Amino acid sequence: MLRLITLSGLYLGLFVNAKAQITSSFTIIDYWVGKLLTEPSAIHQSIIPSGGELHGYQLSPSDSLKLSKSLVIIGLNPQSEPWLNDWIKANNRSASVIWINEKYSQVSHPWMSPAVTKAMVKTLHDGLKIRKLGSEVNLNQVLREINDVELSVAQVFAAVPENRRIIVTQHPNLSAFAEAFNLEVAGSILESPEAESADPSAQKYSQLLKVIKTRNIRVITCDAGQNNRVAQQLAKDAKINPPLPLTVEYLEKSGTPGDTWPSMMLINAKKISEALKN
Repeated sequence: MLRLITLSGLYLGLFVNAKAQITSSFTIIDYWVGKLLTEPSAIHQSIIPSGGELHGYQLSPSDSLKLSKSLVIIGLNPQSEPWLNDWIKANNRSASVIWINEKYSQVSHPWMSPAVTKAMVKTLHDGLKIRKLGSEVNLNQVLREINDVELSVAQVFAAVPENRRIIVTQHPNLSAFAEAFNLEVAGSILESPEAESADPSAQKYSQLLKVIKTRNIRVITCDAGQNNRVAQQLAKDAKINPPLPLTVEYLEKSGTPGDTWPSMMLINAKKISEALKN
């Protein structure tokens, strides 16, 4: 049986032959939850599965059931996940929520920046610790992992000359990554990170094409699994290689490459680095 008491507006779980249910909005947050948890019987899960899109997500009845049964709900921030924030407000569950990214809510895809990732993981840890679910030991292990990834990715790009570290993206989703690792995003084809973003105007398309040719940009990135028709045409018109597909919004299914945050970061870094060198 699981009993809940309220203290200063926070739910604290008393675990007696019970399993805590911790639901995160998407797979990358759920990965950190699994690394930070100290309660061995705690169940953790994500709403958006591998391959799903964070922006514009629509909750299903089964998603609502998961959330209603959860002791703790973890999200990025209300601005990026209005669908989750709406459910939380409608069900009066604000006291159950840990928003890990409110401070950096204007940063697109903040988990692609090691520095911001450290801050988010610390916020997540603090929220779990209050609920007797996190420890300093686990936090320090995750922070060391982030440091190791930061060094490894920097080494990957060390082989790329600085004058070649320029890319054009399909969506504005690599700015945090580019800033962290001394890359330049010269432009994005679409204005919004959502898959259904409107195609660029003819004027913007022409401007991007001119920038690519003038600056000898070699790489256009796109989002794996999404419609990249415009990116394909832009690469063809610029006479460069087809768009480079990246996976930056989710972790791959367990047991496959890219199923952890470190492997996701390194796989994307290696793809970009090789493309820039060619």
